[in-house]
Amino acid sequence: MKEIRIAEVTVEEEQYFVIYPFPSPAKGSEWLLLDADGGPVCVDKTVDALRGFVPDEFVDALEAAADAAVETGAGEPLSERLGIPSFSAISLAEDLGWLARYGPSSQDILLPSTPVFFFGGVPAGLREKSVGAVHMAVRLLADCVRKWDADPADVFESLPEWGEVITAAELAAGQ
Repeated sequence: MKEIRIAEVTVEEEQYFVIYPFPSPAKGSEWLLLDADGGPVCVDKTVDALRGFVPDEFVDALEAAADAAVETGAGEPLSERLGIPSFSAISLAEDLGWLARYGPSSQDILLPSTPVFFFGGVPAGLREKSVGAVHMAVRLLADCVRKWDADPADVFESLPEWGEVITAAELAAGQ
């Protein structure tokens, strides 16, 4: 997974959003479905829990629309539409290991693609702790931001020439 994407899908004239890791991870959940207000509806693994509350055909259509969005890589990076997911949807995405919060606002999140700036370079041992695991890398970087050892790069108008910028995707890839 290198980024988290969001795509709009319409099922029976109702708007939904699908959030998903891209490319899809080898294991774990593949997508999170949100209603038009950005609230969580279900995760791909729990879509069957909707049966009995709504007609099976509607559940099948929701699942097919979400799967199609994921398979085609539809939508855009979540970083460009952070205003859509509700706080509870952000919390659920964090529980799935797709992102990590570093502050109280639902906008205070690190995605696998969020550049993080370390003033003195990436701390010793941080790369080794997260190789191969984006979910671990994004949490480690969020911990660094919370402890004031780093900042999301977008808080700067221009980055100093010293220091180091890295994303969780790069950290997990051992770069």
